[in-house]
Amino acid sequence: MIEGKVAAIVDTESVVINVGKQHGVRPGMRFKAVYKTNRIVDPDNSENVLSGLTLVIGEMQANSVLDSFSFCAVENPSVPTLNLSFFQTEKKSIVDINQPLLVPEGALKIRIGTLVQETEPVQKPGSVPRKPPGQ
Repeated sequence: MIEGKVAAIVDTESVVINVGKQHGVRPGMRFKAVYKTNRIVDPDNSENVLSGLTLVIGEMQANSVLDSFSFCAVENPSVPTLNLSFFQTEKKSIVDINQPLLVPEGALKIRIGTLVQETEPVQKPGSVPRKPPGQ
């Protein structure tokens, strides 16, 4: 699996990642931008540890691939929102948000340094997986 990081933000729909031909990237390859949380420790047993969570921020496709960099189109799925605020009553949370958050506000945005990982190609039912050249 190819991993890299976002090296530059081109615009709201394009980024440059720090992996390219010399790392095995080809035009059309797909990547996911991810955020890795800190480890989670059980407050009653410090030996009970979850290494953290990996959250997918978004997906992108390599369009132009150079030796050590790739230009990628970021796919921003639009999530429909429904404003029902006139039906809602005021709710107060009993969760103390002054504690350290697992995912800090704003962390789920693609920025310079965001980790990117190659996504596995989706196999269509009944298709035969392709073998890399020379195998």
